[in-house]
Amino acid sequence: MMELGALVCTARDPRCQECPWTAQCRWVAQGKPADEHAGRRRSQAWHGTDRQARGLVMARLRLAGPDIAVARADLLAEAARAGQASGRRRPVAADPKQPARALAGLLADGLIATDDDGASFRLP
Repeated sequence: MMELGALVCTARDPRCQECPWTAQCRWVAQGKPADEHAGRRRSQAWHGTDRQARGLVMARLRLAGPDIAVARADLLAEAARAGQASGRRRPVAADPKQPARALAGLLADGLIATDDDGASFRLP
C-alpha cells in the first residue's frame, strides 16, 4: 500500500490509470480538485540539520577506512560543523546537543559501532 502511494498516487503527477483503487477513490469522485497546497510545499533545509551532522560523521568514518576507530572528540567536532558549510552567508545557529545526538542516533541505528564504551567509533 505504501508503494502505491509513493509511486502511483502522488500529489504532483497522479497516475490514476494505473491505480487499482480508482473506482473507490474519493479524490477522483470529487472531480480531481486542484491541490490547494501545491505552491506551499517546501523541502527541509540541509544545513544545520541532524541529517547533515550525521552525514559529516559518516563521511569522517568512511575516510578513516574499515576497522579504524576515530576518537569521540574528533567525531563530535566533525558533527559540530553542521550548518557551517562554505557558501553560506551566515552559519545556522548551532545546537550544542546536536553532535552527541548525531553519534547516539547513528549508534542506535547500527550505522556505527564502538568497542570501548563510546571513547571511539568505527564503521561496523
